[in-house]
This record gives sequence, structure tokens and C-alpha cells, in this order.
Amino acid sequence: MTVVKGLTFGSALEAVKTGHRVQRSGWNGKNMWLALIKGATVQKAIGDCYGSNGETFPVLDAIYMKTADEKIVPWLCSQADMLANDWQTLPDESKSDELEVIHVFLDPNKPIAEQIEEAINKIVGERK
Repeated sequence: MTVVKGLTFGSALEAVKTGHRVQRSGWNGKNMWLALIKGATVQKAIGDCYGSNGETFPVLDAIYMKTADEKIVPWLCSQADMLANDWQTLPDESKSDELEVIHVFLDPNKPIAEQIEEAINKIVGERK
């Protein structure tokens, strides 16, 4: 498992789009996180509830939040979330119980955000 801390919203969004769960260290609730829910995985259930005669509807992918009270809800980001630099990835529970922490050594002569984004891209590239 790879956990990367200190991400920008843009880097966290890219991690979500590649299947990672993310959270902000600044969130007050425990065990809250975001994940991308693929529309195809819920299309039949939505058609069963709202369609007629087996009708289905195209369902787009969306980001959902697991709340502190163990519920899954659609999520919209706030201005504070978009501007925060305390995003982090979470371990993929389906792969292993072990936690792998990656340390990123920063070059003081390069922008921090650029270096963190490079680290994320490297990790994502290794997993493809």
C-alpha cells in the first residue's frame, strides 16, 4: 500500500480517477474518504428503481464520500477543499493489510507542488 501525504486537490483528484481513495487530513470526521463510483456499477440498480420495463439510463461516474457515520453520499468540494494542500491517498484495502509509506525528499530549489505531483505520477505509473 502506498500512502502519499501533502497533496494538492489536483493531485488528489488524479489519484481518485485512477482508483485510489483520498481524504484530507484536516477533515474533522474519522475515517472519511472519497472514491470514484463508476456509473456502470450502479446503472442497473437505478434502472430497477426508476425505469420501467427493464429500461436503464446512462449513469456517469461520480465522486462519493464515505462519511464519519458510515454512509456513502455524493460529494461536492468546497473552495477550502480545492485550495487545501493536506490531501492524502489511502491504502487499498483489497490488496493488502500492510501499509507502505513513501517518503518524498524535496529539492528546495524546485516548487513543492511540482515535486509531489511527480511522485504521484511515478507511483501511478508503477501500478499500471
